Amino acid sequence: MATWRLVTLAVVCGVAAAGGHVDRLATDEQYAQFPTLFQLDDYHKCLGRPEGLYCVGTFNIRPLRRPDPLFDMLKDFSKDTRNFNRTRLHRGYCVNTRCGALPETNTTLRFERCVAQWGRKRGMQLSLQQLQYCRTHVQEKAARSGPLPLETSHRVFLAVIAAIVFMNFIGTVYDMSTKDDDKKSKLLSSWSIRSNWQYIVGPYPDGDPRLAVLLPVQAFRTIMLLLVIMLHVCMIHVALYIQNPEFIERTYHKTEVTILRNGSSSVQMFFLLSSFLMAQGILHSKEEPSLRLFFKLLLKRIVRISPVYLLVIGFASTWWPLMRGGPLWPVVVEAESAVCRRKFWAHAFFYNNFFDDSKYCQTQTWFLAVDMQLHALGLAVVMCTRGAGWGARRGVLWLLGTMFLASCLLNTWMAYVSEWQPLMFVSVPENVRTMFSGEPTFSEYYTKPWGSLPASLLGLLVAHLHHHLYQRGFKPEEHKGLIVACQSMVPVIPAWVLCGNLVRSVRSRGFIALYMGLEAPVLCVMAALLLFGAYNGSTKTDIGKKTTPDSKDKTAQRIATKGYLQHVFCWRGWFALGRLSLSALMLHWCVYTLFAASVNTPVTSSVLHIARDTLATAWLTYGAALPLTLLVEAPALRLYSALVH
Repeated sequence: MATWRLVTLAVVCGVAAAGGHVDRLATDEQYAQFPTLFQLDDYHKCLGRPEGLYCVGTFNIRPLRRPDPLFDMLKDFSKDTRNFNRTRLHRGYCVNTRCGALPETNTTLRFERCVAQWGRKRGMQLSLQQLQYCRTHVQEKAARSGPLPLETSHRVFLAVIAAIVFMNFIGTVYDMSTKDDDKKSKLLSSWSIRSNWQYIVGPYPDGDPRLAVLLPVQAFRTIMLLLVIMLHVCMIHVALYIQNPEFIERTYHKTEVTILRNGSSSVQMFFLLSSFLMAQGILHSKEEPSLRLFFKLLLKRIVRISPVYLLVIGFASTWWPLMRGGPLWPVVVEAESAVCRRKFWAHAFFYNNFFDDSKYCQTQTWFLAVDMQLHALGLAVVMCTRGAGWGARRGVLWLLGTMFLASCLLNTWMAYVSEWQPLMFVSVPENVRTMFSGEPTFSEYYTKPWGSLPASLLGLLVAHLHHHLYQRGFKPEEHKGLIVACQSMVPVIPAWVLCGNLVRSVRSRGFIALYMGLEAPVLCVMAALLLFGAYNGSTKTDIGKKTTPDSKDKTAQRIATKGYLQHVFCWRGWFALGRLSLSALMLHWCVYTLFAASVNTPVTSSVLHIARDTLATAWLTYGAALPLTLLVEAPALRLYSALVH
């Protein structure tokens, strides 16, 4: 009964979050009066003509005369940041077709006058705010029929791919033609596809109590990654030219969408898992803490991430913009590829979140930079505490708890001083369209290590707590209060995120700073409790009482002895999918943009379209992640182990 009371409370909080603020939503009649926000002419048909000129740009609206009721309505509607800025229009025009009689020879001025001519007919004065590009038939023909604009970086990338394929071929042939004995070269066999397949599918650690903790972690990792893919599909939808922008605006006003708008806060769970696994490995290690062990483990982390990471960044810097084309391709893909080239070495040394931090190459890469920075810090903390003999004592729990609270207070103070805003305030259509370029809250807080420091420290705390209780023989499943708390986290976590809507009506600088300092850490505490219960079997329900340990039904027996959450999170499939997480994280952005950014007309956005794109992207991403993990990530890890040992 206590669980259901908490569930009811969570639902009530979520529903209550829907009210309390004024929405500026237009009626269908008002939308019909609005000028079309996005327009795209046929790109390929336009540039197929000898005189073809295609331009893409953004224009500001000003009234031709005063008073102008329509302009006033657009301006008032745009004050709600959950709506697009309707006083700004986005156009992709075939200039020679729309305005062939214009005498202007300068392509930019010709485009601006063409759009201004369209605006005057509708009682608007339009001025060019930003020109994305202008392209002529001659330029398009040269790009299509001429040789590819290959540079040294393109050839280096191909050479790296060829070397990887060659090494995997040699390693596989050697492994299959050599007997398994002590004389077998571990360096060569580390490149064997047959052997590396076992890295993905096994060994399944269900029998080892220490390794079994990884099973629910892999499930958490996979589920969170699927949510990240869905979030990024939505972001790219908003960044494109949309046929029905009113769908996006109406969706942004829905309470349940807060879960997506608070996406970066949910990503904190990744940092929680990462630091937990790192600390868990050290606490169970037999090696004594030392500076040598610190650099050994840090290098192992770099070796695991860097090959896949740099290979995808290398692809994005070189071949990605050459893959396809279209009216939005230069705006979405070519512009981002230029950022990737400029920041390649910053990515290589994991400081891309500090270098030119208002521009992003592969939006998800800020996470890997922050993760590496916090991983090094977490390693140092665990080494010091374990080296001092506190590894399984209460002292380290108090220390880590104090550090966790101090990091929350630090972020609260920084948010107050810098006047940062909660993510739901800045995660609005106009910011998403530019991928948060120039948004200080995103670049100075969410993509910096101090923004995720509480989650990382909490992961260390949970790992030490689990290790401490394991050594004492503590059985969480025997404590009813803990069981109820773990069960209640399933509805409470989304309810906590939804309650962020209540903050929209608050403008107190101190309260907003306090919310920013506590919102993500509280979410991580809930996730940590759920994770703790899942891998300790603290989620048993009454269904388990109907099945005896002697039951032949293994599923019912697992639920009876360990709980329903552990049963769900220990499915064998999660383990294999979890192994593909790094490759999938790096690939999904490129995979989706290859299709979405090459559209020739404005896209239609709806729940079904987003669901379709999410499922297709996830399927293709994991399909591409399999060979990337098999040929790059697994060999790199096994090669490192062979060299170290």
